[in-house]
Amino acid sequence: MQDRLANETEEQRDHRFRLISDRLSNETEEQRTHRLSLISDRLSNETQEQRAHRLGLIHDRLNNETEEQRTRRLGSMQDRLANETEEQRAHRFRLISNRLSNETDEQRAHRLRLISDRLSNETEEQRAHRLGLIHDRLSNETPEARLNRLNTMRQTSHIRRGITNEQSFQTAINVFADVSCDVCKKNIYPPQRFNLRPNMYNTLLPEELIALDKITTCSRCNNHIKKRKIPPTAYWNKMMPAEPMN
Repeated sequence: MQDRLANETEEQRDHRFRLISDRLSNETEEQRTHRLSLISDRLSNETQEQRAHRLGLIHDRLNNETEEQRTRRLGSMQDRLANETEEQRAHRFRLISNRLSNETDEQRAHRLRLISDRLSNETEEQRAHRLGLIHDRLSNETPEARLNRLNTMRQTSHIRRGITNEQSFQTAINVFADVSCDVCKKNIYPPQRFNLRPNMYNTLLPEELIALDKITTCSRCNNHIKKRKIPPTAYWNKMMPAEPMN
């Protein structure tokens, strides 16, 4: 199946998507509920290996899609969200809420890392597009939708404040600067860490960093690199003070 999808033409892909769209548009509520329950059961019972494989396939496909394919995918998602009923929207939010409520600390950390990586590596054009979509959605929401959104935010904030002082204390004292910046070699704390894809900055970085899938940088080096500038403290600049002689 993977080989077939990888080798299909644009025409075949469009035809397949139209068939899927037609089928989803015409399914009854009972069929939709049954389909979603099957998906939910399958995801709930998949092993860590199966999940990693599934996410890897999705990641590879997204990385290899063309700008045209990406635009079409985002357009389809936007159309679907714009046309969903209040009932469908409430159901979608419940599924998201349930999934977030039941995720483990490891899953949450992994999810937040993926979000952080994606935001760190987005271009100015992608960022402007993302913020534009958010702005449009907020501008067009009804007073009822806005009230529901704010209530959800308040509930989430209340849950977060419900963490005990002991848990907060344990979390605070177990934060270490145990990772070094790949650019300036300084040790950095978790809030100061940014992940970058070095192949997007191959005119700035040395070959040994470009060969890596991703690099970890401090906030200062990250800001310089995102501005297409070599950080002054980059190790290949050899600006570090000499070690004292014994």
